[in-house]
Amino acid sequence: MLITVPTQARQADPGSTGADRSASTRPQTQSSQLTLESIFLEPILPGVRPSFRGFTAGADSMMIAWNDSAHTETGLYRVSLSDPRPVGVADTLGRDVLRPVHAPDMSQIAWIREAGEQHKLVLSRIDGTNRRTVLSSRAGIGSLTWSHDSSKIAFTREGDAWVYDLTEGSLHQVTRRSAGEPSFTIEDWAGNRYLILRQTDFSGSRTVYFPEYVDDFVIPGESRRGIPEVTLLVAHLDSPRMDTLATGVHRSSATGSATGSFVAMDYADAALKEREIVVFHPESGARMTLFEDRTEGWLYDYDMEFAPDGDLLLFRSEQSGWNHLYLADLAGAAPDVESDLGEDGSADGSADGSADGRADGVANGNGAERTSLERTAVP
Repeated sequence: MLITVPTQARQADPGSTGADRSASTRPQTQSSQLTLESIFLEPILPGVRPSFRGFTAGADSMMIAWNDSAHTETGLYRVSLSDPRPVGVADTLGRDVLRPVHAPDMSQIAWIREAGEQHKLVLSRIDGTNRRTVLSSRAGIGSLTWSHDSSKIAFTREGDAWVYDLTEGSLHQVTRRSAGEPSFTIEDWAGNRYLILRQTDFSGSRTVYFPEYVDDFVIPGESRRGIPEVTLLVAHLDSPRMDTLATGVHRSSATGSATGSFVAMDYADAALKEREIVVFHPESGARMTLFEDRTEGWLYDYDMEFAPDGDLLLFRSEQSGWNHLYLADLAGAAPDVESDLGEDGSADGSADGSADGRADGVANGNGAERTSLERTAVP
C-alpha cells in the first residue's frame, strides 16, 4: 500500500508561473546608487548561519559551525540538547575535535584519529570506555558507515571498501580495484550482508583553469565542469558476487533496508526530467519498478529513506502535489527465491535477473495501478 501525505506547501502561488514570480520581486523603480538595505530583504541575520556537524560521543549535545559576525573565523560550538546556549569548543572548525559516528543501537562509537602520518580507526563505548584501535594505516581512512544491526562497520582505504566485524574481530577487504579504476565510496548498508557502493568517474569532465590571488601572489586554480559517470553496486559480503544497479551519466542514490531484503535506487537522468525508483532484491537478483515520474521542468525535492526497522520505504515526490511524502511497505514483496529462479539461476527465468511484475500494492506513478494510492491530508 502506498500512502501520500501532503506536507507544507511552498509560499508561492502554485498557479503562478516562474515569470510571474520573478516579476513580482522586481522593484518599481531602480536607483542608480544601490545600498545593502535596498538589495537584501530585511530582517538580515548577521554572520554565518549555524550548520550541523554531528553529535558528541555521549549523544547529549550536537556540534554546529557558526559565526555570529563577532569573530573573524567560523567556530565550532557545542549545543546541549537540554540547554540551547552554544558553547565554543574550538577557535576554528576543530580539526582535532572528536567527531564520532554512532552505531544504530547507540552501544558503540567509531572515529578516525590522526597521529603524525598514521590514521587510526578507533572504536569504543559511547562513554569512552573499552577503547581499542582496530586499524592503523599510513593511508587515509574515510566513509565510516555502521551496519543496521551495529555488528559491522564499513570504511574506505586507498580507494577500496573494507569491513570490520565486531563480533568476530576480523577485517575483510570487500573490493580490489585495478590501477586507474575510480575509487569506491560507501553509499549504505542493506542489513549486515550487503554493502551498497558507488564509483564516480570524472575522466570525461572538463577542467577549467583560472588564477587565484593570494596576497601579492598568483597560484593556479581549477574547477571541474560536467556530470561524472556513476556506477552503483551491491557487494555480497559472503561471496565475491557484485551486482550493478546502474552505470553511466545520471543523478542517483541508493539505500538499503534494515532487514537486508531490499535495496532501493532513486534514479534520475542527467537533465532531471525523468525519475524511477527501482527496488532490488539482493538474494535473488530480482528488480521491480516502484515509482516513476516525469516532468517538463526539473525534478525537485526528491529523496528517499528506509525506516530504521523493517522494510518501510519513504520517499518524496511532487507528482501529485507540492512536496508529497509517499510510504511504501515492501514487507512480503520479496520474491520466492526457490520458485522464481529459472534454470539459469536468475529471477523469473530472465537472463538479466529482472522481475516483470510489481509487488502487490506498489504503484507505478504513471500507470493504471495509480488507484492503489491512498492519501492522508495533514491538518
